[in-house]
Amino acid sequence: MTKQAFIDAFCLLSQGKPTEKITVRELSVRAGYNRCTFYQYFSDVYAVLETIEDRVAAQVKENFRVAIEPEDFGKTFLNAFMRIHREQAPYFDLLLRPANRARFSEKLIAEVGPILAARFHLPPEDERSGLLTELYLSTALAAVARWIKSGRKLPLPEFSALLRDVLSSGVLPAMRKQTKNKLP
Repeated sequence: MTKQAFIDAFCLLSQGKPTEKITVRELSVRAGYNRCTFYQYFSDVYAVLETIEDRVAAQVKENFRVAIEPEDFGKTFLNAFMRIHREQAPYFDLLLRPANRARFSEKLIAEVGPILAARFHLPPEDERSGLLTELYLSTALAAVARWIKSGRKLPLPEFSALLRDVLSSGVLPAMRKQTKNKLP
């Protein structure tokens, strides 16, 4: 409960300022505890961010491990993404900001990449397998970050369907489809 209060306070404070501008003092005040209590759980404010990264990465990993099936990958990916988003939206907002995105993306790719490769029976030590899984996951993360940055203008089901189409069929077919939808 106490640790979560610091995490919640960090998320609130980070909406208005970058991590490097958040102090332990203001984080403690916002959480309703003193600085000594903060240091029982975290070494500094960056440790709070790392805790959030670890939690979200673990949940994404578990969702993918359980939910993703190669036979109907597009549908299971879509369902897993929508479930994760509902449960973790405020944390994704924080972790996919430009200042945090690279580090979180690396962590997530390291956690989820092997699951994705295993589901598709890709050789684990093959360079192409590594490139394919990283390309796939990087594309998904970049799209989610862009969607969040735009204020989630597309409704979640519509965005998820677009992401599924792009990841299943490729960017160029999705662009052609979009162009056809816009022609009179």
